[in-house]
Amino acid sequence: MATRNRLGLFAVAVGLFMSVPLVAHHGSAAFDVGKKVTLKGTVKEWAYLNPHCLLTLEVTGDDGKVVQWVVETQAPTSYSLLAIGRTHSRPGTR
Repeated sequence: MATRNRLGLFAVAVGLFMSVPLVAHHGSAAFDVGKKVTLKGTVKEWAYLNPHCLLTLEVTGDDGKVVQWVVETQAPTSYSLLAIGRTHSRPGTR
């Protein structure tokens, strides 16, 4: 019986150890959260995926050149609460 208890305790410890990286997933160290960027362009693709949606835009710069931006957004569940779904941002919309 003692071996069984040790095995259970070991399984719980491993489970807790493996869950630590999941908490660190949403850090903002890689982003300049104090800088606001406004983009106006044409939707190339709206990827309604887990864990985060991706919006690909074609933006015309001041020099007239078209630059492609890929924006990582919230999870689909956040958008579903706002009635924004898979077909919300169709390619070609501005």
